[in-house]
Amino acid sequence: MTRYRVPRLMKELGHRIADKSVMHLIKMWLEAPVEEKDEKTGKARRTTENKDNRRGSPQGSPISLLLSNIYMSLFIKQWKKRDLDRKHGAEIVNYADDLVICCRRNAEEAMRDMRAIMEEPWPDSK
Repeated sequence: MTRYRVPRLMKELGHRIADKSVMHLIKMWLEAPVEEKDEKTGKARRTTENKDNRRGSPQGSPISLLLSNIYMSLFIKQWKKRDLDRKHGAEIVNYADDLVICCRRNAEEAMRDMRAIMEEPWPDSK
């Protein structure tokens, strides 16, 4: 779950973290480029895909798992608040920074609902 929306996450964290230096550190982690080795050429290249797209954190970064889990818990709250687990006969199973939505019916509709939740602005969940 490395493709969450950074501005939404930062806003949510701002409700819970009063220390501006911690918020700054998190922001720096999210904006840090990642150096990857090109499989074909063997050369290292720096990517900033997450920064450019304003989505997610660099895969494998120290903060990635924690932030993904915070975002995922916010998603699950929205899913349950909308009673989508009952609507789709669904159970959300999550492990580390991944989740699976197991549906008894309407899997395609559940996927649309999941994408809609991820894309729309959420109300503050203070």
